Amino acid sequence: MPLIFLVSTCSSALAMTFSNASENLLYLQHAKVSVEYCEKQGFTVQPALQGWQDKHRPLFTEALRVMRLEAQKRGLSPAEQDGIVGDALVNHRRASEKQVARNGVDCKNFPGVLAMYDALLKR
Repeated sequence: MPLIFLVSTCSSALAMTFSNASENLLYLQHAKVSVEYCEKQGFTVQPALQGWQDKHRPLFTEALRVMRLEAQKRGLSPAEQDGIVGDALVNHRRASEKQVARNGVDCKNFPGVLAMYDALLKR
């Protein structure tokens, strides 16, 4: 079942919650892809990402929980719920890779890049 089906069929109150969860996963994936880009450019930024991910682990866990809960409400099995989450992560990674390849990342100011993602996260 495609992720877009869940987004398009949620009620407005649930859609926002589900939408925020999906958006957070996108930003978290984008940060990870940005690190990979910068590391390939010769910048050592992995430690900064690790601390940032540790700080936002509860937000990541909550985003996964919200996505699974919405899939469960729609009668999907645990395996299908995992599939929805996995598809979202793969799709977000692909989108992030395209964005980074097209626009690059300010690797010299990587803490600023992480601060930008931090500001975009929905709480």
